[in-house]
Amino acid sequence: MWVDVKDGSIKHWNSVVIDGNKIITFSDDIVSAIKIIDGNNQFLIPGLVNAHVHSSVVTAGTQARSDEEYREFMETVIPNRMKGFLQSGFTTLVDPGGYMPYVTQIRESSVNGDLIAPRIVTVGRVLTIPNGHFASFLCRDNDWCYQHLIAYIDVDDANETRKIVQNLVSEGVNGIKVVYDSSFRQGRGTFENTPLSTLKVIVEEAHRLGVPVYAHTTLNEEFVEAISAGVDGFFHAPIPENGRYGESSIDLSELSIEKNIPFVTALFFLDPELVIEDIRQNYIEEMTSSVVPTIRKHIDNGGVYVYGSDYFAHEGQDRISSEIRALRLLDFSNLEVLQSMTINAVKLAMVPRGIGEIKAGKLADMLILPLNPLNDIFVVLEPKVVIKDGRVVVDNME
Repeated sequence: MWVDVKDGSIKHWNSVVIDGNKIITFSDDIVSAIKIIDGNNQFLIPGLVNAHVHSSVVTAGTQARSDEEYREFMETVIPNRMKGFLQSGFTTLVDPGGYMPYVTQIRESSVNGDLIAPRIVTVGRVLTIPNGHFASFLCRDNDWCYQHLIAYIDVDDANETRKIVQNLVSEGVNGIKVVYDSSFRQGRGTFENTPLSTLKVIVEEAHRLGVPVYAHTTLNEEFVEAISAGVDGFFHAPIPENGRYGESSIDLSELSIEKNIPFVTALFFLDPELVIEDIRQNYIEEMTSSVVPTIRKHIDNGGVYVYGSDYFAHEGQDRISSEIRALRLLDFSNLEVLQSMTINAVKLAMVPRGIGEIKAGKLADMLILPLNPLNDIFVVLEPKVVIKDGRVVVDNME
């Protein structure tokens, strides 16, 4: 049986035929093949996408300070990290900021088979201004980190800004990420922000070169401004305030739907289990009354959310499950959570078109699950078998 993530219906084809890295056809019969995987009484779904994973970043608090230190990290830590994502069902990762050139090397190692890992698409270095949020938060006093993770914007010279975008594209990134965030959920003006005029230059140049642009934004009014500048999406999702998305006269929900702008969720911090037990029920009731109706309206009107756990190398924190619990708190059904992890991901322009659903001609990224994920969404994180590009990369069948 397999789950059609478009509508949640259960299909009962007896065989899914794979040739190379693609799904070829479906059959009512048990077909002969070089390799047969017995999924009887199991559930088949597409491979999962995590659209906010800093896949190359060193564990927070222990940043590498030299190429030598980082190469050792790549050899000793990255293989196990990638194995962990595959074991949790993720066959594609979107990296919204990684050390260059190392993150593209990890990406290529996955492509050529030297590293058993999910498919990776990345923005590489992140565009920001010297006193902006992202640089001061991530790199602090680490010059090596600044050099490999940050690309500083020259707000006084549009031609230099264009050259920075050109350099990033020449480095082989799949998209451009710009920090357009003066608050980081701490109030507008907490951090210096990229000027809107500069953001427009970045978008114009990236689009000229055929590369999408995504913004790191957390203030609702700045979401509206960034959409007006032409960005293609966001690596965070807006949170309603008092029944609406901010104080702007322009409706953010309507604007994003009109412009087909997806939001990567990255809402793990709303997980009820992170709230102390004494006030947890009050917290759930407050979220249910003040936040959920606006998000529900956005979804029902056609708004698109893409799952992203904002994984920032905190191996000791289960942000992946926290993200799911946060989405369930926000009234996402199990199907809607599953859609955010699969078919919705292709709404991000930097994500390959061939993933996200089980369909002839699509890439053969699939999970075999012991239970129906529409009844228990957390089962997606414990697949029996993981197939990526037509190859079995995890096999837990007994």
